[in-house]
Amino acid sequence: MREIHSWSAIELSRRIRQKEVSVIEVVDAMLARIADCNKANAFVCVVEDQAREAARAAQRILESGVDIPPLLGLPYSAKDVTNCKGVPTRYGSAVLPPFLPQEDNLAVARTRAAGGILLGKTATPELAHKAFTVSPVSGLTLNPFSPAVTSGGSSGGAAVSVALGMNPIALGTDGGGSIRIPAACCGVVGLKPTIGSVPDHQAQDLFGVTAHTGPLARNVADLRLFYEVLEGGHPLDPYSQAARPPSRKCQSLEGVRVAWLPKCGNKELDAEVLRLCSAAVREMEALGARVEEVALDFARLERHFLVLMESRVVRSLRGVDPARMREIDPSLLTHFERGLEHKGEQYLDALAERSLAFQRVQAIFEKFDLIVSPTMSAPPLPHTQHPHEPVTINQRPTGTVRAEWYPYTLGFNMTGHPAISIPCGYANSGLPVGLQLAARWFDEAYLLDAAEIVESALDVPTLADLGFQPPAAAR
Repeated sequence: MREIHSWSAIELSRRIRQKEVSVIEVVDAMLARIADCNKANAFVCVVEDQAREAARAAQRILESGVDIPPLLGLPYSAKDVTNCKGVPTRYGSAVLPPFLPQEDNLAVARTRAAGGILLGKTATPELAHKAFTVSPVSGLTLNPFSPAVTSGGSSGGAAVSVALGMNPIALGTDGGGSIRIPAACCGVVGLKPTIGSVPDHQAQDLFGVTAHTGPLARNVADLRLFYEVLEGGHPLDPYSQAARPPSRKCQSLEGVRVAWLPKCGNKELDAEVLRLCSAAVREMEALGARVEEVALDFARLERHFLVLMESRVVRSLRGVDPARMREIDPSLLTHFERGLEHKGEQYLDALAERSLAFQRVQAIFEKFDLIVSPTMSAPPLPHTQHPHEPVTINQRPTGTVRAEWYPYTLGFNMTGHPAISIPCGYANSGLPVGLQLAARWFDEAYLLDAAEIVESALDVPTLADLGFQPPAAAR
């Protein structure tokens, strides 16, 4: 029998329900796995006592045989910007006082009610501000494929925890690609839902939000199991009030209209990423999809995205003692200083550009069912990459990290459309590459159906499939 930590969420659930393994054994195995893998810095805190108490309670429910909830006994983690009752929220920051929530984030509350068992909080860069998971609180979170490259961010701890089998499912947040980027960097699956699909009543600005809570897992079926618990309207989230259109099913790719977006305003696209993503699109064509290349410029949104983001950074840090500002991550401090210079007119310009981007994407979805692109324009970048310096792709220095490495993800945060990253292969270096699929608002069921079909066709082995050993070229 394979070790418990290598089982998928669905396999774990089946074995728990069939009483082949107890919830207590599962939680003990995951806690042991976290201890074995702690050098990766995926977790910033582990709630062992709380997890074991929840495991005993779940086992009693199982033995009663009454009203067994969908996630009963499944261990999960929450990113350290997400409130969990009684567990400190640090936001990856050494200068903000630890916050002890008295209530759960809505996603955490729904997971708890569905029987999920919280193991702890996962690492994030300070205030989740960048695509590299390193912070004053947790230090550097290591990519399981290579210690030389980033695990992505800002949900890097969540992606690493799933990839290494510390939990089968994890909660992340995605403000510009923060679920999909680390998912692609770590060879797992990550979904940024439609804005409001997974409600969140704790955001600073409920109406201007670009960050969405969403799930990560090692395969689409596990992610779907988790997402179906998380989604649904709530009266305290304005975007979740929207009426959902009737769910569409995607039973095959025959006749599915695919808008192929190899570039979206970025100057460079890594040759290996292009090879792997193009091969995935050809596989979709072989399965009957009708593919047409489209043009869409998300890179131009970077400066408007930064106005919105940096204005929020100022609000978050404005109460910090000036004598302690030097303790802030230098890249976050740069955003803070820029944010002080932004004017109301620029903020309104950013909102106007966000509206225009939404309309342009909607126009594409009038003709197509899916937009398919690379998740990022290059495999995981080296740790030496500075967040505010030009990125090198195809041995050529190009523009900024946001505009050149991950404009594909950033754009859908501005427009609110759901988007998922799935593995589509390994570069010659052995590093994983992600493929992004996006769909219409609240069309997650269709998106997950399509993603699962593509996942099955590509059949990319995960770290669990490889015995948690990365491809030789990445070692």
